[in-house]
Formats: sequence, structure tokens, C-alpha cells
Amino acid sequence: MDREPTLSAKDVKQAVAAAKDAPPALCALALDVLSRQGEARLLFAGREFVDARAKEHGVDETSSKLGALDVLALLREGPTDARGFSILGALAVRGLDPHTKDTARLARFVRHADWLELSTPYAPYAFVGELVADADAVWRAVRDASKALGDAPRDRAIATLHDATLARAGVAVEKSAADPADTVEKAAPTELSVEGELRSPPPGGFVGVLRLVFGIALLQWLARGIGLAFGLRRRGVLSFQGGGLRLKKRVTLLGRVVREHDESFTFAAVASAARSARHPALAMLVGACAFSAALVAGGIFLVEGVRSGETFLLIFGGAIVLVGGALDLGLGVLWPATKARRAIELAVLPKRRFALSGVDESSAERFVDELERRLPSR
Repeated sequence: MDREPTLSAKDVKQAVAAAKDAPPALCALALDVLSRQGEARLLFAGREFVDARAKEHGVDETSSKLGALDVLALLREGPTDARGFSILGALAVRGLDPHTKDTARLARFVRHADWLELSTPYAPYAFVGELVADADAVWRAVRDASKALGDAPRDRAIATLHDATLARAGVAVEKSAADPADTVEKAAPTELSVEGELRSPPPGGFVGVLRLVFGIALLQWLARGIGLAFGLRRRGVLSFQGGGLRLKKRVTLLGRVVREHDESFTFAAVASAARSARHPALAMLVGACAFSAALVAGGIFLVEGVRSGETFLLIFGGAIVLVGGALDLGLGVLWPATKARRAIELAVLPKRRFALSGVDESSAERFVDELERRLPSR
């Protein structure tokens, strides 16, 4: 989003004066609404949410007046000028003042303030020194958040914001000898990339039903299995490049490269991006079915063993139940816990879809989050 309108020193000064005279309930309401926006990454929290929170804090149409400004209406509709953004930001920061002993609340505020500062015209950090009695507690939370940042582009942007904020507040910035910020000029930052098996996601809707009914899905599955048996592999590496994405494809047969191809897409051409897990509940379903079948079969042998007095039947029935329980545990709990792999699915305009499967879960999450951050708003 465009950062305009920019808050001036005069806007901040007037907002601080207004927030100091505002009732605590109004400040708490502003903090709740801006926290909602920061958590959900929304410019507007929604009229229903604002009204519900206003009722909870005891704020009505009369008590929401701040001079000639109707704060409740401003929260419902969203500010459109620098004065509105500064007033709401100041009220929210003053609403934080009673919670400076709550470290979890401060960490949540820093996370929300980071997004508001970088993605909207709100500037909550500008009001901390004036409206929070224990401002040092907030700055400590900012420093703690900086220590947990990585080297991803978004993390570097947040680290730069924290350094600038602490510098304006006159707070020393703690840096370790291996601080990534010290090495930015020594080495060019590496772009985020993911690698996995390249495949085409199955079509959905009516076409997907026809594919199943006429056996096309089965034929494709058999063809893919035969290819794998003969060592045919299709791998892809997806990475950021300038203003878009680069897909490097490689086809190998028995370990030998038979084809290599590169494609590039602009961010504007990316229609959607998602992380997915293929058949996430299949293992749990198979385990549950195995345990149910083992209970039935084992129960028959146990009952027959009790009736006839045959020890072998009792042991055999008990073994069947134990094996079924072990399968249920292994397939439903232990095996999924080791499958921290996901697929990244992309839809590219006009009609192109592809997926990279077998991607590490954390890498897939970082890549999709960074892609969503870079995609232009539609």
C-alpha cells in the first residue's frame, strides 16, 4: 500500500495532546482495533468488530467524541488523512500504557506495530515516548523481537525499522558480532528459493470429475509410476528474481540430465500461491480402519478362545488387537510427525498451474509468506 499520507511532526504533536485527554476506554478500544488490523494484516477491522469491541469497552456514540472528532466513526470507516491516522495511532499507544508489565502483550504489540509501520500510514512507534510511562519496556520488547529475526528480506526490513526506531528514541541498539546487519555490505543477500518435484496439480470441478470417471487419472498415475521405475525425475527450483519469479526445470533419466529449461514470471502474472499437503488425513484414516478391523477380528478370536478355553486363540486374538493398535499409532501419529513436507502450488496467468512437492515445511512457509508480501495488491 502507498505510505501516503505521511505524518508530520505537527500531526504527531496534536495527536499526543488529544490522546492525553481521551478517556481510557476509548484508548483501549483503539488498541484492540489496531491490534486486530495488525494481526489479520487488514487496513480496516470491519464495522461489526468495532461495534462489538466498543460495546465491550463501554464506548458509545456520546463517549466516542474527542473534541469535534468522532473516534468511533473513524474506527468504523477508517482514516483517510494524516490527522485521522495520527489520532488513532496515538490513542492505541496510550491504550498500551497499562500493559507494560505484560511481556506477552508487549511482544504482540511490537509484531502488530511492525506491520502497521511498514504497510500502512500508521506510525505507532512515534507516540511511545510521549504516551507510555514505561517506554523502556516497549523498547526492550523491540530489541527482543530484533534478536529473533532471521536473514529473510522481510526480516531485514523489520530489523531496519527497529534500528531506526530505537535510534530516534535514543536507545542503544544491541548487536552481536555475527549480526546479519554487519555483513549486508560485505556480501550480496541471497534470494529465497525452494526445490522439489515438479508436477501438474490435478484439475478440479467438472473436468476433475470426468478425469476420474473415464480412468484418465488412473492412466496418468500408472504412467508416472512407470516413469519413476525407470528413473525419470522432474525437478524444479523456484526463486525470486528481480520483479518476479524464476523457475528452473530439469528432467533426468537414470541420473542423466535430458532436458533443462528456465521460465520467468512477473509478480503481476501470479494469480495465486498456496502451501498444501497431499492427502493429509490418509494415514490417519488407514490407521483407524486397521485398528477397527483388528478389534473385530481379534475380538472374534478372543471370544472363541474364552468359550473353548484354547490359550492359542486368546494369544492370537490379543496379538491381532495389539498389531492393529500399533498400526493406528504409527500411521496416525508417528508417521505424519516425520512427514514435514509440503507442496507449493502456483497459478500463473492466463492458464498455467504447477506445483513443487516434497518441499521442507518451514522453507515452503517462508517462501509463500515472502511471495504474498511482494505480490501487488489487486
